[in-house]
Amino acid sequence: MRKLGFAAFLGVLSLSATADATTFYGYTATPNGVVSGAAKTAHDSFIAALSTSSVEDIESFAVNQALPLALSFEGSAGTVAATLSGSGQVRQAFNGLFPTSPSRELYATGDLTISFTGGVYAFGFYATDVSDFGSALSVTFNDGTAGSYQVTTTAAKPDGNLLFFGLTSDTAITSVSLKGAKASDGFGYDDLTIGAPAAVPEPATWGMFIGGFGLVGGSLRRRQRTNLRFA
Repeated sequence: MRKLGFAAFLGVLSLSATADATTFYGYTATPNGVVSGAAKTAHDSFIAALSTSSVEDIESFAVNQALPLALSFEGSAGTVAATLSGSGQVRQAFNGLFPTSPSRELYATGDLTISFTGGVYAFGFYATDVSDFGSALSVTFNDGTAGSYQVTTTAAKPDGNLLFFGLTSDTAITSVSLKGAKASDGFGYDDLTIGAPAAVPEPATWGMFIGGFGLVGGSLRRRQRTNLRFA
């Protein structure tokens, strides 16, 4: 195994401690109505990066119920309330769109905004049949730093496709906007997930950790000198 020099080791620690946002993306062109492929792999990696998570699977809403919706994320991150506004309704599978958990999903025919009652530090979602008519999907996180992400372009995608997109942030996310769906190219969303990323030591913690190495090294050197003096 190749060994890292001390300077390189410090560089790795610095990158880990100061990273602001991490994204997760996977796309499965022809899932045939099943959660599978790179989209599922990205979802699983996103969940593995969280210490806690809660999900809104859309199952509590009536089919054809129109927005706005009062969302309730439930799981190990506790119950978190949010408001979903925009253009769309609750639907079941149709025209290439399919739910990724039991039987219902959000069908967006315009931009959506999810506003959380409190800040969350991670958000991810499955989307189906996105951009099959060439409407681009972008996601905007309101956390002061994470900004906007172009998830698909205007290039037409296969009918019935599946993707997963998620982000973890060092700062609280107060709202998320899902943009690009149109009445002529509706997008399906399901298994909206929020949570908190696994803890990364703060820079001060890394400083104490590295300082501890220095103290141990100094102690060993003093012990060696003492042993030499009295041998």
